[in-house]
Amino acid sequence: TLRKGDSITIYDQYGKVRKMLDYKGKEIKSAPPSTPVRISGLDSLPRAGDIFQVMENDKTARRKAEEVASIIHEDELSKRKKLSLAHLKAKLAEGKMRKLKVIVKADSKGALEAITGELEKIKKEDSFVKVIHSGVGEITESDIMLAAAGGAVIVGFGVGMPARVSELAKQEEIKFFLENVIYRLTEKIGETLDNVGIEEVGEEIVGEFRIKAVFASNKKMAVIGGEIFSGKAKKICRIRQFRMKKDDEKEEEILLGEAKINSLQQGADEKSEVGEGAECGLKIDHGGLKFEVGDRIEFFVQKK
Repeated sequence: TLRKGDSITIYDQYGKVRKMLDYKGKEIKSAPPSTPVRISGLDSLPRAGDIFQVMENDKTARRKAEEVASIIHEDELSKRKKLSLAHLKAKLAEGKMRKLKVIVKADSKGALEAITGELEKIKKEDSFVKVIHSGVGEITESDIMLAAAGGAVIVGFGVGMPARVSELAKQEEIKFFLENVIYRLTEKIGETLDNVGIEEVGEEIVGEFRIKAVFASNKKMAVIGGEIFSGKAKKICRIRQFRMKKDDEKEEEILLGEAKINSLQQGADEKSEVGEGAECGLKIDHGGLKFEVGDRIEFFVQKK
């Protein structure tokens, strides 16, 4: 049952049900199963097919949405490719190192820590395992959402997967492993890395830029200004956006997504290239990114 005031997440956004109308346009306070409703309380329009969830409170809803947003790449926002073993080869290609992203769920905190530690020790030449999310309890629809967003496989130790969640995993083509013995899990993940061929992906990082101002921004375009503190900026480059994220225990930089440079300007002049130490402005074409002062921008080109 959905109720007015519920905290909600839909994929990578969160909000609160501030107003709810039935199919006649009459305001209602609750909606039981199979009731069509119109709600207000989100900042942007969700995509058809995204999972709508009621969370415990605003803080939990925000954290869940941020977990999804922090691992979404621009191509995943637009294409939403599923992770079958056939797609895994492409998903692992990130520079010269290949990363198999894993979501871990376990029946206790102790088991969770042990499994996470063992998985992150797995290395196969130039490929390795990265745990992007972990938690205690059964595998949920939220875990499937995270796996679909981040291109991850799911590992469950001593936990179940409800039938509805298993069906959703099949629909989204999410690979998952359920085991009660740690070494069997590590063997399966190791075999997954072995089955993924290594294909050289050529890429050159050209320069780095720190945002000092955001002049304009919407769902498709942004105009930002800042300083090139390393290398150079070229109009032909694509960009990656990074942001420092702090929690109670650590501070780490997270990748928010990729985008295309529409124009590069220095003062009133449009440029094809701007060097290190200079300030410049960028007009960015993107797929839903939000830019903030302090974000680091990486300029890169694909090698032919």
